[in-house]
Amino acid sequence: MTSCEKKRTSVASEKQLPEGVTTIEEVEKLQESLNVSPEDDRRVRRKADWLLLPLLMTIYGIQFKLPIAKMTGANIVLWGAVLCFMAVCTNFSQLMAVRFLLGFFESSIAPGLMIFTVQWYRAGEQGHRTGLWTACNSLGGIFGGAIAYGFAGADQRGALSIHGWKIIFIFLGTLTAFLGMVFLVVVPDSPDKAWFLSEREKLIARERLLSNHQRIEEREFRWHQVWEALKDPLIWLYMLGSGLTSIPNGGFTNFFAILIEGFGFTAKQTLLLGMANSWLAICIIVSMYLGDKVKNRTAMAFVPLAISTAGVAMIWGINPKNRIARLMGFYLVFPYAVPNIIILAHVVTNVAGRTKKMFVNALFMCFYCAGNLVGPQTFRQKDAPSFTPALITVIVCNVLVGFIMIAIWAIYKRENRRRDQLELEQGVSSLNTLDKDLTDRENPSFRYTI
Repeated sequence: MTSCEKKRTSVASEKQLPEGVTTIEEVEKLQESLNVSPEDDRRVRRKADWLLLPLLMTIYGIQFKLPIAKMTGANIVLWGAVLCFMAVCTNFSQLMAVRFLLGFFESSIAPGLMIFTVQWYRAGEQGHRTGLWTACNSLGGIFGGAIAYGFAGADQRGALSIHGWKIIFIFLGTLTAFLGMVFLVVVPDSPDKAWFLSEREKLIARERLLSNHQRIEEREFRWHQVWEALKDPLIWLYMLGSGLTSIPNGGFTNFFAILIEGFGFTAKQTLLLGMANSWLAICIIVSMYLGDKVKNRTAMAFVPLAISTAGVAMIWGINPKNRIARLMGFYLVFPYAVPNIIILAHVVTNVAGRTKKMFVNALFMCFYCAGNLVGPQTFRQKDAPSFTPALITVIVCNVLVGFIMIAIWAIYKRENRRRDQLELEQGVSSLNTLDKDLTDRENPSFRYTI
């Protein structure tokens, strides 16, 4: 550990202390008394990995603030209950009303999981954990596709007393509500309240996060952090990146069945063929793992963007009679989503300040939804069956996202160098209070995880 890193760790200790510890000397005594070995550190991390992470992955896979765990769990239960009501809708107005409520309760899930990730993992561990639970959104497509295919077949044979699509909503809604109840029981609001950690392990869990420079337990809403977020160029790069990656997502996820049918497959076959889209999960997990491993998440965006662009070129350029090759191109398009996960991980790790993080989380989801609204508008009936303007849109979005990732990387590098130089020249001044909720811009000891 360099001298700058040691100084930053001491400052972090000042700002995120276990309860009852109020001075730097007491921090040092606490760290000495804990005598945390690498095995102690790994044991606490493994408990979070094996007890909490699988549940976060499952919740995000089925897709469905007060104390964060209770709020998230309650929303999952309500999300599942509302999903069941989709089965009793009889007209468009009812479907739209229920769909609105589905989005309302679902909207808090991803921001909640982002907070849990920050609560339990160091900055260098957060990327591939974020990748794991976001990848399960894609893996859920295998589960959902298989269920839909099975019920579609049974429906065609007349073996069901009610329509298969209604059974799917009831089944998935019930499963979602059940998992929400499990979430309420299993997931603690913070490491301090973790039922599966001993008192010593709770202190280790807190000590592990001192270098993150983030006070997630803060409750006061600070308006100046909102204004800072609105003026921060990094935040707008995150938002633009999220919106641009969501435009292809909105188009391809909503029109994939139409596109595949256009390749010459039946509607029922598209249910099975669509399951292969879930290879994206592997791409996400590998990219995020390597990003943390080589300590450069941002660079992991470029290979998926190149693969996606090549996939679009295959759909566009291959003879329509060669439907298998065009189908392979279709599957290759989906890594456009990887940069969005990388940006999400940057928001998790590199946005500090409780209010700023909450605001940026919400803003991120707004741009994500806006992109998904724009995407379907690029697939126009008059452009069928080639949908050339939609394919061009994907390529343009991929190129622009590539430039955004370069800009994010350049700002991170410049800002980290500036702060390192400032520390060498001026040193790190101790804070007068030990409970300040500082943003990434306010805290000179904060370093961006590239």
